[in-house]
Amino acid sequence: MPSYASPSDIVAILPGLPQVGEGGSSDTVALIDQHNRRAFALINGKLAKRYEVPFGGGTHTALDIPPQIRQIAEEYVSFWTYRSSFPKDSVVINEWTETLKEGAVADLEMLRNAEIDLVDVNGALITERGAASKIDTTTIDFKPTFDESNPLDWQIDPDKLDQLDGERQ
Repeated sequence: MPSYASPSDIVAILPGLPQVGEGGSSDTVALIDQHNRRAFALINGKLAKRYEVPFGGGTHTALDIPPQIRQIAEEYVSFWTYRSSFPKDSVVINEWTETLKEGAVADLEMLRNAEIDLVDVNGALITERGAASKIDTTTIDFKPTFDESNPLDWQIDPDKLDQLDGERQ
């Protein structure tokens, strides 16, 4: 199953997760796996325009996945798993999981908007998609023709009316 975070990492982050249920710890692992797939799809969807995804070339071992991607995935999966295990109206409320989600959202947005770069486990910069795979547009830095003032302030040039009247005769 493709994922950027392992169930053992999530259990280490959330030691209070139920480890024994009707199916034993497999219930918790199944829940973590479900949220892992969700985080995998979200991260790939957000970063697909900037990077070749999935990260790790399909092997998804700890050494192939950039540390920042692992961290974002762990934060998302931890938040979703905790919320699934302990609903917000439960007696067991821990607001620190909200900070996990907020951190993951902020980091993912910074990566997507090229405010920070992505590095591999060795610290080498991960290259972005090549120019050949980017979509070109003709509207980059486009300035509208009549971008001079508020359209409500526009007036008809009286000389233009005279010129038009002269051309019609």
